[in-house]
Amino acid sequence: MKTLTTLIVILLAAVNLSGADLNGISYAGIKIGVGHTSQDTPDEQYIDYSISSSQNGLHTEIFFNWHFLNEVALDVGLSVINRGEFRWQVEGAGNFFGSINLYPLDAGVKIKPLASQLSDHYQPWIAGGGSLIIGRGVIEGGSIFDPYIYIDRDSESATTFGWWIGAGFDTFVSTTIGLSGSVKYHKMDFNDEAIGGYVDHSGYQIAFGIAYILRKKDK
Repeated sequence: MKTLTTLIVILLAAVNLSGADLNGISYAGIKIGVGHTSQDTPDEQYIDYSISSSQNGLHTEIFFNWHFLNEVALDVGLSVINRGEFRWQVEGAGNFFGSINLYPLDAGVKIKPLASQLSDHYQPWIAGGGSLIIGRGVIEGGSIFDPYIYIDRDSESATTFGWWIGAGFDTFVSTTIGLSGSVKYHKMDFNDEAIGGYVDHSGYQIAFGIAYILRKKDK
């Protein structure tokens, strides 16, 4: 009973009945996590190739938020999503291996629907917006038969527009430091321009990180 009472006291202490006052603050930070690409089927133009690729990789994001309203913030981010290694096996021709990286530049709005009810110690949010995405596939090695030639490095890149949605939480642990966690879905379809043999690189990312408060609320 004593433990339950203590827990209730802690939870009540986390709630500020006057709510958070976030209007005017801005903060920037970095998050690191993992990404999962939904598509595991190569583009149809590579139907004669034996192509395989990892669907999981490292995800890193640099972000900036500015609250122009108490519940609403501008949300800008630049991510590096590593899809992992891909391998091509071309019968009678050779084999190649390399890596795929995606660079979405995101801009959108972050909504904190409970900002008026909860303190800034814990603020859940939902967000969404548009993306400018650069995809780059790097062939890191391989060989071509008859005659035998070793391929050193080559690359291919493409640019497209997409969108993203997400949800997560922000918590300010001091007057200058905050923590953030997020789950995002990026729609990244390059239409007819395949990167590493794949056109659609859409998928999910889970990340956690730290933020620095650049500008506090105007008094």
